[in-house]
Amino acid sequence: MFKRQNYLDRLISLRDNGQVKIVTGLRRVGKSFLLKNIYLHYLLEHGVSEENIVFLSLDTIENAKYREPMALYEGVISLLKDKGKMNYVFIDEIQYCKSVDNPDVKGGKLTFYDVCNSLKEKPYIDLYVTGSNSHMLSKDILTEFRGRGEEINVRPLSFQEILLETKMDERDCFEEYSIYGGLPMVVLKKSHEEKANTLKNLKEETYIKDICERNDIADEEVLSRLGRIFSTTTGSLTNISNLSNTFSSLFGRKIKWETVNKYVQAYKDSFIIEEADRYDLVGGKNLQGPNKYYFTDNGLLNSWSDFSHIEIQQLLENTIYNELLLRGFSVEVGLIKHRNRKNGADQYVDYEIDFIASKYNKKYYIQVATSLDDEKKEEQEKRPFLLSKDFHKKVIIVKDNIIPRKDENGILTIGVIQFLKEEEALEL
Repeated sequence: MFKRQNYLDRLISLRDNGQVKIVTGLRRVGKSFLLKNIYLHYLLEHGVSEENIVFLSLDTIENAKYREPMALYEGVISLLKDKGKMNYVFIDEIQYCKSVDNPDVKGGKLTFYDVCNSLKEKPYIDLYVTGSNSHMLSKDILTEFRGRGEEINVRPLSFQEILLETKMDERDCFEEYSIYGGLPMVVLKKSHEEKANTLKNLKEETYIKDICERNDIADEEVLSRLGRIFSTTTGSLTNISNLSNTFSSLFGRKIKWETVNKYVQAYKDSFIIEEADRYDLVGGKNLQGPNKYYFTDNGLLNSWSDFSHIEIQQLLENTIYNELLLRGFSVEVGLIKHRNRKNGADQYVDYEIDFIASKYNKKYYIQVATSLDDEKKEEQEKRPFLLSKDFHKKVIIVKDNIIPRKDENGILTIGVIQFLKEEEALEL
C-alpha cells in the first residue's frame, strides 16, 4: 500500500482546525483511498470511534438521494450518533451535489458550498470533502469559503513513492515511470500490456466521458483528438489559435476558437493538463501567451498519443514539471530577450529557461536536457543562465546518471534520478 505520507501529514496538521478540508485532484488519483483507508486508519488508531465517522460517496447509486443540498445537509446531521464528541464527516465526490433554487430566496441558489459552510459551523463536526473538478472547487475556494477552507491537491504517485514501495531497480523504475506515470491502479498492474490498457480505458471510459458529461460536450471525438494534439505539443509554446489551426490541418475539420478554448479549459478543470505561464526576466512580468501545457501524469500523456509518440525530451520535461509542483513550487517558463548589435542595427533574440521554480524565498532556474554530450550543447543550455545576470540558483537536469558537478559559474548539473530521489537535490 502506498502510504502517501506527505498528504497524511498535511491532513493531520489540519485536523480539528474548524475549516473545511477540500481534497482535490484527478479522478483515480487516490483521493478516496487517502481519506477512507489511510487517514481513517490513523484516526481509529488515535482514539476516534467508528460511530463518530461518517463517510458518504456521492458517486454511488446508494447515495444518489444526497445529491441535493438540503438532502445532503439533513442526511449528514441524521447520521451523527454522538454530538457530544467530535465527528469526522467525509463527503466524497461532492461535485455530484447539484445546485438548486433556494425556496426562501427568489432567484437564489443552494449549492454544496452552503452545505459545507453550514456543517463546518457545527462545533462537533470536522469536515472533509473530495472533488475532481477544479473549476467547482479549487478555483472558487477563496471566494466561496472566504478563508474557511483548506485545499489539499492530491497528485499521482511520485517516482520516490513508487521506488520505495516496489523496491524496483531505480533505472527500471524510472523507465516505467516515464512511460506509464504514477496513477496507483496503473502502477499496481504487472505487465506493460496491462498498464497500457488500463490507461487507455481510463482515458476513454472515465476522463473523456466525464469531461463531456460535465461540460455538455456532445462530440467526444473532437475532445479526444484535441488531447492527442496536446500529447504532441507538451512542453512547446502554443495558444488557442495554434491548437485550432493544428486541429484543422491534421483532421481536415475547422473548429472555432471558442470551442477549442472551452475544451482546453475542461481538460484543465479535470486536472488532466496544466498551463505554465511565461515570465519575462528582463521586464519582470508575466507575458500574454503563448504558454506551455503539461500533462499531470506521463501515463496520460502517452495514452493520449496511443503510445506511438514517445519523445524523451518531452517526457523528461513533463516529469520534472510535475515533480516541482509536487514539492510545492510555483513553476513558470522563463524568457530573456537579449539584444545583439549586428551591422549597425539592434537585433533581439529570445532565450528560454525551461522552468523558474519558486517557493517562499527560494528561486531556481532549471534547464532540462537528455544529455550534455558535447560542448556546443552544454553552451546552448547554459547561455540563458549567463544572460540572466542574477544570483538565483541555476541547475541543469539531464537524463544521464552522472556525478553532480558545478562549473566555474556555480551552475549545477545533476541526473534526473538523483533529482527525483532526493528532496534537497537542488541545494547541492
